[in-house]
This record gives sequence, C-alpha cells and structure tokens, in this order.
Amino acid sequence: MASLSRLEYRGYDSAGLAVDGDKRNEVFAFKEVGKVAKLKQLIEESKPDLTKVFDSHAGIAHTRWATHGIPSRRNCHPHR
Repeated sequence: MASLSRLEYRGYDSAGLAVDGDKRNEVFAFKEVGKVAKLKQLIEESKPDLTKVFDSHAGIAHTRWATHGIPSRRNCHPHR
C-alpha cells in the first residue's frame, strides 16, 4: 500500500489491487473509487488473513485517472 500511495499522483479517481490465490482462477481483488486511503480502508474492513502464504507470488496494483468513463467501481482497475 505504501508503494501504491507513492504513485497516487498518477491517478486519484480510483485504485485497486489483485493478488493470485492458490486455487485455479482464484483472485483476491479489491477496488475502490477515490484515493488510495479509501482502498486501504476497504481492505482493512474485509479483514483478509495477512498471515496466509500463497504458492503464487503474482499481484498487481493500479491507480486510475479517469480519461474515459466515469470514476466508478466498474471502471476501477485492475480488470479481470
């Protein structure tokens, strides 16, 4: 989250992140309209198991500045 916060100047309309799970096609994704702080709050409220170790180490995080489409959860990245 700290690294994503440092990139927030590139887009503050929405933010999201996704991490591969262990099962086939399992993805843990969080998206929120607004600043990275709102995304962090959403993740904290969902109470993920932060001690879980995944076989896969793939993840992506993104901030968005809306140039096409309105700021909304549907338009938040990353898309699947």
